[in-house]
Amino acid sequence: FEQPSPAMLAAIDAVAAPVLFSTETFALVQVPAITMALQKKLTTLVITVDGAASNAYPVTIRKTGTPAITAIEPAQGTVGAEVLIKGENLGGLSGLPPKVTFGAVEAARAFSTGTTIVTWIPAGLAAGSVSVTVSVEDSAGVTLTSAPSTFQVTATPQPTVLFYAPKEAHPGDLVFLNGADLGAEGQTTTVTINGAAADLFFAGQSLAVVAVPAAATVGTGSLTVAVGGATSAPVAFTVTPASPPVITSFEPANGIIGSPILVKGENLGNLATPPTLKVGASDAWPALPIGQKVLVGLVPKNATTGVVSVTVGSFAPAQSGSAYTVDPTPVPTPVVSALVPSSGPPGSVVRILGYGFGPVATDVTVTFGGVATTVVSGHRIDLTVIVPSGAASGNVVLTRAGGSPSAGTAFTVTAAQDPVITAFSKTTAAAGKPLVITGTNFFVTGQPPSVTFAGAAAPVVATWRSNTSIFLTVPSTAVTGAVTVTVNGRVSAPKTLTVQ
Repeated sequence: FEQPSPAMLAAIDAVAAPVLFSTETFALVQVPAITMALQKKLTTLVITVDGAASNAYPVTIRKTGTPAITAIEPAQGTVGAEVLIKGENLGGLSGLPPKVTFGAVEAARAFSTGTTIVTWIPAGLAAGSVSVTVSVEDSAGVTLTSAPSTFQVTATPQPTVLFYAPKEAHPGDLVFLNGADLGAEGQTTTVTINGAAADLFFAGQSLAVVAVPAAATVGTGSLTVAVGGATSAPVAFTVTPASPPVITSFEPANGIIGSPILVKGENLGNLATPPTLKVGASDAWPALPIGQKVLVGLVPKNATTGVVSVTVGSFAPAQSGSAYTVDPTPVPTPVVSALVPSSGPPGSVVRILGYGFGPVATDVTVTFGGVATTVVSGHRIDLTVIVPSGAASGNVVLTRAGGSPSAGTAFTVTAAQDPVITAFSKTTAAAGKPLVITGTNFFVTGQPPSVTFAGAAAPVVATWRSNTSIFLTVPSTAVTGAVTVTVNGRVSAPKTLTVQ
């Protein structure tokens, strides 16, 4: 269909039908009112997009009838349970979902295919027999209601707590409950500890997870679970007051910044009062409590060798009896993946590709066969260097301060080549005008080429050059004659240039 619904037209039995929604492969079309009055008439649907009509697709139009319930599956259930209502005319033509009523209580949600409704038993129903009805609207907005069908609402089973841990905890600590009927779809689970509602993290049929509420009475009391009006038998539970943290040990005894550290002790915090961790003179970093006796954290980025301290809430920090040793962070060894090119004369430029070179070019030293060179520019993965004078064929090695040298990468040092002039940008040059000289071997770092013209009193230094091009201005005194290029003491063969 491709086009959005404003560009799409639909017709049923040659009567315009509103297009409610469309995609490339789907269109939602409302049956027009004049057609709705027909009962089980076989007709056709045609979709038109930008003037192009589809094939005529056969459809059967049915007049809205009064809903009829033929079955409810299952025939009984507890509040919140899912049920299927089957029958005829269970979906209205108004675009609104059907209304399903259990006794005097309307179900909050109902989804219909026309012959099947999916819904859930609403809260507020007492156990016993209730009448279920389905109501829909016809094309004129008139409500049609089914005859009642009987459904049995069963009592919510009493929750049972079989096991729970811990049985003694601080406010904010997690408590895990295991049992039966601890939660049900559509039902609210409430766990009460020592007279206060606990914070519920999860409730299922056999498992519930809660946090001891801050308002729970300190001392031994009880824990109960209530689901849909049914309450479990109480079990004993003791709420202990929050106490200052105590560190008894930590492990390992040393490590680098960012490495994990495990601290053991008492009263080390929980989700309600999360602890913070310091090592030496570091900033306080969040740590993860595992019960009140263990926490896991990372050595803070500005940690120094010193005691480990843990802070929980407003209590004074607990400190370890021994110091944690912060080891030096190892310097990564550079790794070279390629030299571009892998050969060249002294003074030529080489790119070194790889990783671990450091954030700035000065973080690494580079040698060619043991001879140090200059790093022109670079960063962590790419360096530009110059083949040093006096270098011989051998390995290129990178070393960061305080680190280990990289594995050697072979580089062939070739003999320096004389510059060669191959052409001029103009066959006839003019004095005082720009000129480009092309050729090879024009580039040696730190040694700009100079060009000698016939008739010129002194050589001309290039304004810009690459290894194959020189840009300059022809001297005002130049005359027709030989031109030579000198690079790092090496002189090209002369080439004649005509000057006007």
